Amino acid sequence: GGATATFTNGFLASHSVTITNTGSFTVTATDSAGGLGTGTEIGVTNAFTVDPGALDHFVVEAQGGGAIGTQTAGTAFNIQITAEDAFNNTQTFFDGAGNTAEISSTGTLSAGAGTTATFTNGFLASHSVTISNTGSFTITATDSAGGIGSGTENGVSNSFTVDPGALDHFLVEAAGGGNIGT
Repeated sequence: GGATATFTNGFLASHSVTITNTGSFTVTATDSAGGLGTGTEIGVTNAFTVDPGALDHFVVEAQGGGAIGTQTAGTAFNIQITAEDAFNNTQTFFDGAGNTAEISSTGTLSAGAGTTATFTNGFLASHSVTISNTGSFTITATDSAGGIGSGTENGVSNSFTVDPGALDHFLVEAAGGGNIGT
């Protein structure tokens, strides 16, 4: 965007343009009215497509989008993961065979750790996880390196709380803890 260099013999050999979002676009050149033109002369390129850049990171959210809310220990919940480029465009080529993520957490994952299902057009709509301990945790998705990623791309969810589950049993011990002596 912005002003270009001066034309030579009616020709501008090169002008760099960077588009950071994806879709179908055209580029328009408009006379700047400082030379021979009136400022109304324009030229428009053909329509062209801009694809996403290389896989850069993942977005880990609650299923349906947004922050992961408070969870209950031992109870499964679903997350969604989006593969994105450096400009936060969905990396739609992260698709099918080999394009998976490895799931880990700062909490204890009793289910859902390891490799996800394959992504579809850069998106994994649902992955079930269960955290068995309580506290404040995050979930991390890291590229599995079997598809278009290098294996280093990752993304971390928001920090969320895992509360204890329903009362299940009592622990009976000696005063101060441990086994009751003779």
